[in-house]
Amino acid sequence: MIIDFSLRPPYKSLGNMTLFVPNTLVAMAAEMGMKPADSAMQRSTDLLVKEMEEAGIVHGVCHGRSRDGSLTEDLLALTKEYPGKFTGFPGIDLTDMDKAYEETRVSLDELGFTGVMLEPGMRVPAIYPDDAGLYPIYQLCSQRNAKVLLTLSGETGPDITYSSPIYADRVAGDFPNVDFIIRHACWPWTMEACGMAKRRPNVYLCPGVYMGMPGYMNWVEAANTYLADRMLFGTAFPVVPLKPMVEIFQKLPFRDGVKEKVEYQNAARLLNLPA
Repeated sequence: MIIDFSLRPPYKSLGNMTLFVPNTLVAMAAEMGMKPADSAMQRSTDLLVKEMEEAGIVHGVCHGRSRDGSLTEDLLALTKEYPGKFTGFPGIDLTDMDKAYEETRVSLDELGFTGVMLEPGMRVPAIYPDDAGLYPIYQLCSQRNAKVLLTLSGETGPDITYSSPIYADRVAGDFPNVDFIIRHACWPWTMEACGMAKRRPNVYLCPGVYMGMPGYMNWVEAANTYLADRMLFGTAFPVVPLKPMVEIFQKLPFRDGVKEKVEYQNAARLLNLPA
């Protein structure tokens, strides 16, 4: 069994993300020597669920992206239409921090989500994860025992400093009761990200599609030693199709017992799913 901690279904407005533009899908998959998934090209969630089953993925963690027009109510509807199949993390619009705080509060207190997704480097203008404007949101998540997904990679900001683990290190230290899941695991700062996660026991790394990029063995080696309980599997769908990414992952040289933790057990513990 596998839990995909980085999977975005093309459900209603969630399919409006620029990632689902056909030319973009083809280009992204080609970077990994693949072809885009049929479900992505057709924007079919039913087909995606079938592809999940074929890849051995029993659950997907998905998020919205408000700047691309995805709606939180559609994310909620997705989890209800496909019960037990998806966990949603609303993508909070950080354009106005007061509104962002209220959007977070509503998502947690009224809609019942267990966490939110923040992409500070993709804000216009971009900010770092330790920006003072984000601290009320982190504080709220700490009070609600909510989780925070942070997207940090060299392609999600004006320059690669926005993916540096230094800023996540500071935030995780300031909010030790919040579980921070770092999508894309701060690539290309792979060694530094592993060092940051060693310092901060509330940090989880989800490399996703970057597990096939230069530097990925740092994550594998970290999982084989001190990070076995805090590494998560993800595909970054629709960037790549599911089954080929699962096949790449399963060939990685994890020591005995680690692969099962990364594929399922760590995510199940975070999401309170059956062990």
